[in-house]
Amino acid sequence: YRAKKISNLSLIICAIPLNDENNLIALEAKKYGIEVYRGSEENVISRFIELIKYYKPKYVLRLTGDKPIFDPEIHVKALDVLKEYKIDYVTNNMPASWPHGFDVEAFTADSLIKSYKISKTKENIEHVTAFIRSSPYFKRANLYIKDKKYNNLRFTVDYKEDYEFIKDFLK
Repeated sequence: YRAKKISNLSLIICAIPLNDENNLIALEAKKYGIEVYRGSEENVISRFIELIKYYKPKYVLRLTGDKPIFDPEIHVKALDVLKEYKIDYVTNNMPASWPHGFDVEAFTADSLIKSYKISKTKENIEHVTAFIRSSPYFKRANLYIKDKKYNNLRFTVDYKEDYEFIKDFLK
């Protein structure tokens, strides 16, 4: 639902594993008019490659389920930079300057396909953009934030403590 606040998206797709555990996520996404694409749980990058082949987007903005609190404007900026400067990948954590959980990843569909053809390492398969982030084959940009006073906060849900923090934060 929060992804709908990103103003420059033409389509939102929830790319989730094809298993019964994720059926509720699929139903919830559809309830909000979000497309659902189901694919491999282990080979996460293949899920994106298949999605790209099916929907044929030129650009991809990756939002992950463990980062439920994000600023839509950061994502708008990332897509704008990607398009304006004709680069392959935009993030805001190389190096990190935003609080953890406000991460953004925007990339061209072509760059992801290229990375998958070149590198089928476990890291790239599991983390989707690992090869793009580290390879000299791709042009990258990083968005910085000047005010780093909130850098130590975690707006991600990797641990039980993260969940408790976000729950308290949203009260």
